[in-house]
Amino acid sequence: MSTVFRADEHDREADSFAARRGVLLKRLQQSTRDDPTVPVRRLYDGAVEEDSGHSDELANFESVRTRIKRVRGDLLPPIPHTIDDVRINGSWSRTWRDRRFLSHVDNDWGVSE
Repeated sequence: MSTVFRADEHDREADSFAARRGVLLKRLQQSTRDDPTVPVRRLYDGAVEEDSGHSDELANFESVRTRIKRVRGDLLPPIPHTIDDVRINGSWSRTWRDRRFLSHVDNDWGVSE
């Protein structure tokens, strides 16, 4: 005996939601990679504004927040646990105006460049 699967309207709505959620996630991931310093909520709000008119079909913020925070976490340097772990290298050592972020300070904390 064979079973026939028949897609109903509910299935198409679920597929549409999944597709729109996927597009939203890709847009958020790319925005995060472009500038990992932007807060996740601001990225989400901007993506929702770009997709105006379909907000009822988009995933809510809580359902995408963790995934986007993971993407951002992969782009940022690790959080140091001790002062000896602090290393500011590469683009993180310069300001937006290409100046040194830290200058030599001897304050008995051990932080210097």
